[in-house]
Amino acid sequence: MKRRFGWILLLAAFLCLAAAAAETEGDFNYEILENGTAIITYWNGDESNPQITVPGTIGGVTVTAIDKDVFNISKFKVEVTLPDTITFLGDRALGKGSTKVQVVRCGLNSTTAKTMAASDNQYFYPTERPEIQLCWESETTLGLQYVAVDMVTLEIPEGVTAIKARAFADMESLATLVLPDSVTRIENNAFYGCHNLSLTLPDHIQTLEDQWYGTTIKNLNLICTPGSETARLLDAAGIAYTAPVKTGVTIRWVGSVLTLTDVEPDQTEIVVPEGVAAIKAEAFRRAEALRHVTLPSTLETVEPGVRDTLDGFDSIRIPDGADVEEQAFEGVGTNRVVIPEGVTTLDSAAFAACPNLLLVELPSSLHDLPDDLLSGSPFAKVRAPAGSEAYAWAEAKGILAD
Repeated sequence: MKRRFGWILLLAAFLCLAAAAAETEGDFNYEILENGTAIITYWNGDESNPQITVPGTIGGVTVTAIDKDVFNISKFKVEVTLPDTITFLGDRALGKGSTKVQVVRCGLNSTTAKTMAASDNQYFYPTERPEIQLCWESETTLGLQYVAVDMVTLEIPEGVTAIKARAFADMESLATLVLPDSVTRIENNAFYGCHNLSLTLPDHIQTLEDQWYGTTIKNLNLICTPGSETARLLDAAGIAYTAPVKTGVTIRWVGSVLTLTDVEPDQTEIVVPEGVAAIKAEAFRRAEALRHVTLPSTLETVEPGVRDTLDGFDSIRIPDGADVEEQAFEGVGTNRVVIPEGVTTLDSAAFAACPNLLLVELPSSLHDLPDDLLSGSPFAKVRAPAGSEAYAWAEAKGILAD
């Protein structure tokens, strides 16, 4: 009898301890963990309310865990907003399969978002960007799955690594989209049905799946950095693009050479981006208003015919560090050429036979100027820093500018 009475007392004591451990606040049951934080163990809210917000603190402590099956609800569609502090999600905490919570919201770069990568439900909407749905493909690969509302301008946040199939499908009103540097893959039909979209691509895309652009590439104005990994992929697919900074130029890979192929007609001044190594003969033919051109230090080849289209330009600026080869601009019709500091050599007849050339500005870094540098350019004068070799060369020839 005494032994049975002892077991009754022990059971009563255990029940009292269990009751003390379980607390209720609002619509949630919770327990305090050994680390002093709280785990949500049960939701007892109104099932007719489709929006549930889990508090960041409960009972005066931080919520860090959601126990198994808490939101494993199959009766109705719910949205659950989680605090940014969740480090543990139990089995089916957000449902699974047909009972999965339809909409989960949490901070994009939060602890909760990282915890979801290993959960039964990898889909979530960032609270900072509620218009997009993201999906963890792995603990390090975060895909843009869906855009919930029709938008005109959209900038995808840093951290997204993949654009999933049909992510922007049929967003006809979308006009401007910027993808972050973290994106490395774009899947099939990601932009299906997008018309007249200006799309800025990051530099390090590694995979463009077949038909990633959707119905037709002509619907997209692609912007990416010349010479980047992305640019090489576009070239391999025969797709044209423009530089990210508005330069008014079209640049494409021709074989292994990054080439300037076209200049927009309304441009009066352009800076050809670094990385461009060649200029096609027809590149400037439409640019009747163009008067000032800055060339890159990477330029190696100017096709025959380019010089003819440069006639009438007010100035051509040669970049720092460029190597101006023999007869590079022979016969060009520009009025002014600027050679910046850093250029050390100009080859023979580089600016020979230029009847319209009035002024050549030379730097102090030049050495060993060829005698025929301006041969046949009767009106050309030279401006150079006093005391420089270029100054002495021009003075000896009597062509120093006033």
